Amino acid sequence: MNAITDDLLNQLVNEPESNSLDFKKEQYNFIKASDDDKSELLKDIVAFANSFRRDDAFILIGFQEVKGNKATTEGISEDIDDANLQQFVHTKLNKQLEFSYQQRTYKGKKIAIIHIPSQARPFYLKNDYGKLKKGIVYLRRGTSTGQATPEEIALMGVAISNQTQSKPVLEILFNNNQNVINFEVSNFEKLTETDLEEKLNQFKEKFKTVPKPEKKEQNTDDAKDKSSMLNPITSLIPGAMINQFASIFNDIYHSEEKISIYNNYLKGEYDKYEIYLKNYQEYLNSNIGVFEINLQIVNSGIVSADDIDVHIHFPDGFDVVKYISELEKPIEPKEPLSYRNYSIQSLSYDWLPTPFKIPVISDILYTKTPRVEKNITLKEIRKTNSYDVEFIIKKVKHHKSEKLNTLYLIFDNFESVNTFDFEYQINADNLSELVIGKLSVIINKI
Repeated sequence: MNAITDDLLNQLVNEPESNSLDFKKEQYNFIKASDDDKSELLKDIVAFANSFRRDDAFILIGFQEVKGNKATTEGISEDIDDANLQQFVHTKLNKQLEFSYQQRTYKGKKIAIIHIPSQARPFYLKNDYGKLKKGIVYLRRGTSTGQATPEEIALMGVAISNQTQSKPVLEILFNNNQNVINFEVSNFEKLTETDLEEKLNQFKEKFKTVPKPEKKEQNTDDAKDKSSMLNPITSLIPGAMINQFASIFNDIYHSEEKISIYNNYLKGEYDKYEIYLKNYQEYLNSNIGVFEINLQIVNSGIVSADDIDVHIHFPDGFDVVKYISELEKPIEPKEPLSYRNYSIQSLSYDWLPTPFKIPVISDILYTKTPRVEKNITLKEIRKTNSYDVEFIIKKVKHHKSEKLNTLYLIFDNFESVNTFDFEYQINADNLSELVIGKLSVIINKI
């Protein structure tokens, strides 16, 4: 629905109250109001939606009716959020009621407008709420509101049939059958290259390479210390072989060659950990700040809609894509072996009896999970300063709906995630005019 212009307001304030116009001097009690108070607002919207009229209906808030003269502009101080009001109304009724709530300045004062276009009726509550009763069709008659009679309700059905017999009635809704959807969002931060570099440096600091040994004479105490390292193994070896084994081990334990081999092994572990960090960054960043939007096109008319074009315009502030990467969370590599354990493991034990042989530990390799792309049949996602999305649909049968392809909204950071509206247009071969609507995404930060 389009914004209300000053020209239209100038015309409306000169008209008397009727079954398509009402003036409210003060704002409705809605925010933190009781169910009884909020039901007054709901009753007025429903009654105007059910009224017999040829034009759109308007409730002008912040205006005082003056009999025989134009209404005066009083202004209001409190606002009502359109998305919250939409959700409130739509959860109470038997079906979707199209209306808009707009706040603006007129004659230097803040006012509000509830705009209710003509649409298929009747509307009624699914359950009792406040002062309103389940199943009652409330109706605006002239300047008052009452309950519709069975005859009036029957006439609504006739009017609906006459209005829709030659054309479908189309709208876009979320898959919850509402034009409002809520997301709860907790704080998130995406990993940067600086974060990765810091984590890699911490890993290298924890598992340092071994410095080259200084040339010096080996004394008896050193030999005893090194020999003691073999206790878990040598305790199982006959005593006659211990001295020979210790001598072999001592000769190579501190050799430059052995240290160089270990340091090369450690550098390989650094490389593996760096690969892991990059894969983890890709996994994490592709799964946070992403919102899945599932839409449907609904035909509530009594004829099918054919050859339909749907255009959706999203505001700027985020990216819109038709698929996201589906990556499994990478497994963090095991910690590298210490120099001592690596040296023991890498010795050749072919000369030991089979029961004493030590199994070699295999390297833990990380394999990147390939991307899986969703098979989506969108015609186009076009990026300008914002995004425009186009769907082509061959047919939507009467009283049926068709699910549109999933869209993904990607936000760069937590601060940029906020409540927003987006607009759509529907055209079809058997529609005489363009259908224009709006959907709302409510973000609750926790």
